[in-house]
Amino acid sequence: MKKMSLLVGSVLSVLGASSTEAQSCTSSFGQVPGIPANTWGNTVPTNRAVYNNCVTDLVLGLAARPRGTGNPAVTDDGVSTYFVQAGPDVSTSPAAGAGFGTWNFAFYVGGANAGQYSYKLRYDFNGATGNTLDLGLVAWSNAAYANSWNLGMGFLGASAPGITPPSGPSFNPNSGGEYSFALEAYSGESMVASTNMTVVSSVPEPSSYALVAAGLAGLVAVRRRRRSA
Repeated sequence: MKKMSLLVGSVLSVLGASSTEAQSCTSSFGQVPGIPANTWGNTVPTNRAVYNNCVTDLVLGLAARPRGTGNPAVTDDGVSTYFVQAGPDVSTSPAAGAGFGTWNFAFYVGGANAGQYSYKLRYDFNGATGNTLDLGLVAWSNAAYANSWNLGMGFLGASAPGITPPSGPSFNPNSGGEYSFALEAYSGESMVASTNMTVVSSVPEPSSYALVAAGLAGLVAVRRRRRSA
């Protein structure tokens, strides 16, 4: 399994002071500093997140989570890779969206000095093509921010204003593959920190589909018997 690594170039000191000597800094995995557990991005388990806090009073975090309720669980390798099940969203709260996957990617920007930097969120729009981080981006400035998005959301697609069009087809929730994400902080044009994660989406085995089909058939049969009674 391909592991993501992080190299931070020049790390800035507090409040716009001159940059320090270039140094390496690797993202950590665990509880994101400075935020309560299970409150980020609609119950993301913040103790199972990839985060970077190498720049003073700046925290960047990424994680994957099931969308809503009723979707398959998300697991991880304890480093930077999450494992999800391919397929359409089946949640009932919030209601399923057309073309949405079973999982969301969540991101967090925080810390006392978060307002000094601008940010880019890079995402892989087509996991079947492998790991690519040059597809789309979202940028915002001067604010601490946390959210949980699904690749099926229209504003992340090729037609969205300000988004670099993906080189491949639109997101297919039924497709397996590896999806890459990077959250980057910038001072002017210089990137000062970044954290990365990979989401591995697996297509359920045919036997799993058979079990689901059998279960649905059983429910239908029980309902019919009740109606007949």
